[in-house]
Amino acid sequence: MKITKEKFIFFLLSLIALFPLAIAVAWPGNKLHFIACNVGQGDAILITQADIQVLVDGGPNNQVLDCLTDHLPFWDREIELVVSTHQDKDHLSGLVDVLANYQVNQLVINSLLVDTAVFRQFRQLVREKMIPVYSPQQGDSKQPAFPLGKKLKLEVSLFLVLKNKLIKKA
Repeated sequence: MKITKEKFIFFLLSLIALFPLAIAVAWPGNKLHFIACNVGQGDAILITQADIQVLVDGGPNNQVLDCLTDHLPFWDREIELVVSTHQDKDHLSGLVDVLANYQVNQLVINSLLVDTAVFRQFRQLVREKMIPVYSPQQGDSKQPAFPLGKKLKLEVSLFLVLKNKLIKKA
């Protein structure tokens, strides 16, 4: 089949006309969404509102990237806040892939350091990309808040938990 100049121009104009429609369909809404990402054995929770994203943990592998691809606009390669609740492999490994593939603006991580290959790789990426890190400590004088756009703010509360019982709010 021979492609004529007219057919090529028609095809090109069709693509140009459909591009705004593709963006309109992918544009995020203003509702707050909590998405439990299917990452197998482990945890990853994506919180979105409009063009703001918060990712809590990353699961044991790179399946979290599939979740981000499915739930973020194709042009958005920025995650405003990543929270790592602890450094076990089933929560941290996927975050290594997230840091490698997305711009992360802020990281909240607990202060426990572990000497594992995954954590060393994670820490190296954080340093290379110069991601600001907040590590809450018991006795912090104020409760930190992370503004995430005009209407969304994440506050970090500290609790002391001993044998699955809440002892006190720090």
